[in-house]
Amino acid sequence: QASAAKVLAVELARARRGAEEATEVAVASARRDAEETLSKELKAAREMAASEMSAAVERVVEAEKERREREVAAVKREMEAERTAAVASAKHAAAEELGAALAAQSTKFEKEQAAAVEAACRLLRQEHEAALQGESAAQAKLANDVLAAQQAVRKEMELAQADAVERALAAAAA
Repeated sequence: QASAAKVLAVELARARRGAEEATEVAVASARRDAEETLSKELKAAREMAASEMSAAVERVVEAEKERREREVAAVKREMEAERTAAVASAKHAAAEELGAALAAQSTKFEKEQAAAVEAACRLLRQEHEAALQGESAAQAKLANDVLAAQQAVRKEMELAQADAVERALAAAAA
């Protein structure tokens, strides 16, 4: 029985070593499988994170581009508003200058017309006095000449005023 127990102990020790070796092989195999799976999952997670980061960067770049486009559009609108205001101001100033020029021209025309009428009246009085003194034929011709001269002066002044108004309007339109 002692030898049977000895044989049994040796067999038991052998079976234990076999079981330990099989356990070590199974553990090593499971460890390799786990490491490979973990490596694949880690690689996939890294790729997914890189893809998401790339997409996030693209979204940030696009948002920045849109923000800059909005800023440029706002600056363009502001510049257009300033240009429109400047044009309106220039037109207003030109209209005021035109009004002042027309008023000055009108005043000048009225003064010149009044002076011409006064001169014509003096000539008519002189003509009348001369006619009363017996120089009626010569004075009648002089009166006609004076009236013709007065009409020519009036016509010339009217043309000059119309020409000045047209020039002022053309300058304002430009």
